[in-house]
Amino acid sequence: VAISSLPAMCYALGFNLDGFDIKGLLQNIGIDAGVVNHHENSDVEINLSEFAQLVKPLILNRDPLEQAELLFELFDEEKEGQISLRQLKRVAQEVGLNFLEEDLCEMIKEASSDGGRTLLSKVD
Repeated sequence: VAISSLPAMCYALGFNLDGFDIKGLLQNIGIDAGVVNHHENSDVEINLSEFAQLVKPLILNRDPLEQAELLFELFDEEKEGQISLRQLKRVAQEVGLNFLEEDLCEMIKEASSDGGRTLLSKVD
C-alpha cells in the first residue's frame, strides 16, 4: 500500500484522517518521520501486516452503538426510525444478496420489538 493512498483507504474504512493523523499512525508502527514528510514525492509503501497494525487501533476504538446507528441509517432511507421488509430487501439486493422473502421476514421477526413488522432504531 502506497503511503500516499492511506488517507483514501482509511476514509473507505470510515475514518476521516488528515495528514497529521496519518503521520502519527505511521510513526506508531515505526515508519520514519522523514519518510512520512516526503511521502507525496516517494513511492514508499507499507505491507499488509503494517497496514493491519495501522488500522487496528482505529477499528478497536470504534463505538459499537455508534456503528450500529450508522448502519441502521443506511437501511432507513426515509428516516422513519425503522427498517421495513421492503428496505431490508432493497439493501440485500444492492449488495448482491438474494434472500427469499420468508428469510428476510424471519430476520425481522427475530430482531424486532414490535411483533415482527419492522426493526426499530431505539427500543424503550
